Amino acid sequence: MARRIILITVSAFLIIFGLVLCLRAQNIPSNDRDEESPAFVLKENIAQLREDLEKTRQAQEKSYQELTAKLGQVLSNQEKILKELDVIRVRVSRGR
Repeated sequence: MARRIILITVSAFLIIFGLVLCLRAQNIPSNDRDEESPAFVLKENIAQLREDLEKTRQAQEKSYQELTAKLGQVLSNQEKILKELDVIRVRVSRGR
């Protein structure tokens, strides 16, 4: 029984020691605030992408509003032109 306990303890120690060596070999930082850590870089990239997305949305909304205003102006001008054409048609028909 004592041999099994010793064997389990040594095995657990070797497994933990192996895992520690693997983690050190990968050089995984324990602090996410390290500027070179992948987690920190990903967080910064995500934050930058969110800012860019918000700017794009604002620019798109502004463009939409400008296009809507221009379209309204074109339709208004079209109505005025059609009224003028009606007046010209009446004058032409009276002149004949």
